Amino acid sequence: ECLHDFRVAVRRSRIILSRIADVFPAADVRRFTARLCELSEMTGPCRDLDVMLQHWQEYAIENDAGYQLVYDYLLQQSNKARSEVMTTLSGQQYVEFKDNWRDYLSRQPAVTRMQNAKSPLSLLASMTLKPVIIKFVKRLGNIRHSSSDAKLHKLRIISKRLRYLLDYFLFTDSGPVYAVLIPELKKLQEVLGVNQDLCVQKSMIAAIRNQMTEAGLMSVDVHHVLQDIKKSLTKRAAKQRVQVFKAIKRFLRSDVLPDVRQVD
Repeated sequence: ECLHDFRVAVRRSRIILSRIADVFPAADVRRFTARLCELSEMTGPCRDLDVMLQHWQEYAIENDAGYQLVYDYLLQQSNKARSEVMTTLSGQQYVEFKDNWRDYLSRQPAVTRMQNAKSPLSLLASMTLKPVIIKFVKRLGNIRHSSSDAKLHKLRIISKRLRYLLDYFLFTDSGPVYAVLIPELKKLQEVLGVNQDLCVQKSMIAAIRNQMTEAGLMSVDVHHVLQDIKKSLTKRAAKQRVQVFKAIKRFLRSDVLPDVRQVD
């Protein structure tokens, strides 16, 4: 949970920097965004291994030596990834970044050339949210049953971006109108998130096979276990895609979109 909250905070920070235009100087946006991206990438493997282990009982349909070997290897890799995260977050470089980031956000320059730095939040809300909503709905409408997992992942990224921006601007004058999107958006994000997790886990199984082979840990039992997990993930992914398209249809047919499109 702590890792999840940290990753959400990093994403929120990246979005407010990159999507709310002409508030922060471009050089500052590039500098802080680059470091936030590094933190996101650094914590990714730990998070993905946590998810795999969390669902392990769903895969371990046979209690044999092969499953235990794969589980032990995953646990070892998870502990290693977690140790790397803790080392980074307790290091001087991260401490300095965190202090600089907090300092930067707490300082309000007396004079600024940034066009929107002192604009009313209600104006920024309309300027920021409307283009993202239009892009999101357009991308939703372009999704087909043949669409790749990469396209679904991109849709998930945009939906997250929209969700975080909605959270920022809920207390503005137009906030209540935009807020009606959130319940349906949550449902869509959930099914897209499960779909992406399954895609990541399928890729992880292929990587684990190579890693265990290189480490001399591959055996007939381990091979069969990895094959079983791959088949299980493939079946789950096919079923999940059905749920994704159902959620997209629900969202596009919902009553909230006409109201949102009419907001000035």
